Amino acid sequence: HGTVKCVVKLQMMTNRNTMLNFLVIIFVLNALRSILITVSLEALRTLVHQDYSSPHCLLNLVNTTTPQHYKAHPFYRNLEFQQGCDLNNYVNMQYASQEKKILEVFIAVCCIIFSVYAIKSLKEICTLKFIVVAGLFAKILSVLDMSYAHFGQDVLYFCGNILHHADISAYRDESNATFVAMTPQGFALSTIFTILWGFAIRAVIVQYIPKLNTFMSASAVNIASMLGLLFIFNRVKYAHPQMHSIATADMKDSHPLSFEWMAYQHVFVHHVCIF
Repeated sequence: HGTVKCVVKLQMMTNRNTMLNFLVIIFVLNALRSILITVSLEALRTLVHQDYSSPHCLLNLVNTTTPQHYKAHPFYRNLEFQQGCDLNNYVNMQYASQEKKILEVFIAVCCIIFSVYAIKSLKEICTLKFIVVAGLFAKILSVLDMSYAHFGQDVLYFCGNILHHADISAYRDESNATFVAMTPQGFALSTIFTILWGFAIRAVIVQYIPKLNTFMSASAVNIASMLGLLFIFNRVKYAHPQMHSIATADMKDSHPLSFEWMAYQHVFVHHVCIF
C-alpha cells in the first residue's frame, strides 16, 4: 500500500514537472518571437531607413487621413506619436517594398524542407488519421497563425500593414491592401517569425501531450500545417484581391459566410477605404 502511494505521488510530481516545463517552453517561444520581431524592426530602421515600418508615420497617416477611424479605434486613440513624417514619401516607400518577394522565397524554402519531411514520413502521412489531422490543422491552426500575425502587425509591432486603416487616395491611386498593389514594410518579417513560432509551438504541443504524441508525430503535424499555410497564402494572394474588386455595399445582406458576405465584411468593415 505504501509503495502504491509513493508511485502515485511520484507520478503526480512528474506530471507537475512536465506541465511546468511545457509552460516555460511556451513562454520562452512567445518571448523569443516578440524579441526577434522587435529587434529586427529596430535594426532595419537603423540600417535601412529611419522610417522603415515606422509606427509614428503609420499612426500619423491613419490620424491624418481618417481621423474619425483613429478616434474610434479602441487602442490607437490612446496613443501619442511623433509629428514631422513625410507621409507622401512614406506611402511611396511601401509600394517600393520587396516584402512580397521575400515572403515568396521563404514559402518556397519551407515547401522544399517539408517536401523532404513528407517523403521521409510517407508511411505516416498516407493514412486516414493524417488526412483527418491535416484537415484540422490546415484549416483552423493556420488561420489562427495568420490572424495572430495580423493582430501583432496592427497593435503590437505597428508594421506597415496598418496602411489598410488609412485613406491613401491623396498619395496613391492604388489599393492599400496587402498583396493587391503592394506588400508593406515589416509584413514579411513579422509573418515569417510568426510562422516559425507556429511550427515550434505545434511541435512542443505534440511532444508534451501524450495522446497526441502517440497519435501523430510533430513532423506530420507540421507537414499538415504547411499545407494549411499554402491554402492561406493562396487566399491572400488570389481571393483577397478578388474581394476588393467585387465588394459593394449591397453585399452587406448576403448570406453569412458566403464569399460576397466575407468580401463586404473585409473591405467595408475591416478596411477603411476600398479600391
